[in-house]
Amino acid sequence: VMAAEYANGDDRVDGIVFLASYPNSDLAGSGKQALSITARNDEVLDWDKYKAAASKFPSDTVFYEIEGGNHSGFGSYGHQSGDGQATISPAQQQKEAAEQIVAWMKGWTI
Repeated sequence: VMAAEYANGDDRVDGIVFLASYPNSDLAGSGKQALSITARNDEVLDWDKYKAAASKFPSDTVFYEIEGGNHSGFGSYGHQSGDGQATISPAQQQKEAAEQIVAWMKGWTI
């Protein structure tokens, strides 16, 4: 959320990746590019706020969901209280997220 605030106010930033997050400020008309990666079993992300923020994402945002992942799988800090049960390992989730980020960046044209 804070990275989106920063990106919105800095012309040197052309795009942003959201990992189980969403913009708090309106990026829709910013001209920036975005990738949003979520995980199917994430029970930490406030899904209502995420859905409510849909109009704040840039219009051409790429949305990707990791099947079997959870919120904790985006990091290396162990299981987070209240999170859903992952059916894939954190390493697998992080690998899939990294592959999606690289693919998005390779397709990125400025």
